[in-house]
Amino acid sequence: MIPAQQPLRTKVEADRRSFNGDLAKYVAQIAYFRLFPHKRMLIGTFVRSIPWIEAKLTPTLYPLLRALFTWALQFGPAAADDALLQTQRIADEVDRRIVDGRKFLWGDSPTLADLAFATALAPRLLPVGYNAPIPTYAEMSAELKRIIDSLRQRPCFGLVNRIYALQTVRSSSID
Repeated sequence: MIPAQQPLRTKVEADRRSFNGDLAKYVAQIAYFRLFPHKRMLIGTFVRSIPWIEAKLTPTLYPLLRALFTWALQFGPAAADDALLQTQRIADEVDRRIVDGRKFLWGDSPTLADLAFATALAPRLLPVGYNAPIPTYAEMSAELKRIIDSLRQRPCFGLVNRIYALQTVRSSSID
């Protein structure tokens, strides 16, 4: 998934770092800032796949978890708004690159850059095959649904779906 030839290899690596770093952080800032006020829903999400003792302690530790996430992700209203603008900017750049009909960022074959983009943006797009323990679309607030719906209208949503479809095909062929 990393091309051997240069300069393509360097470009794919730069994309991967940007998507795994900046884009992933922006998506987390958007999500947690808008989800933490919904304590019951978020606790339900947190406890889905953890040991029972941790699940039992989570409601008590929720204020500490919220403070820790707020500190680690450095989010507040201004940071969340900026994260949304930066996410849209990155999506604009990706849309411009794939609007010519190419299937993936660097041509007809997926690279690590495509995978990094898809996994970073998936929590805001909820593509078929994405099964992270996060609230479902139906559980999301109206504000988050608007963000998701807006992103789903973009060409980059097709790219993310292609990546998740490839993963689904690979997983089913292993079974």
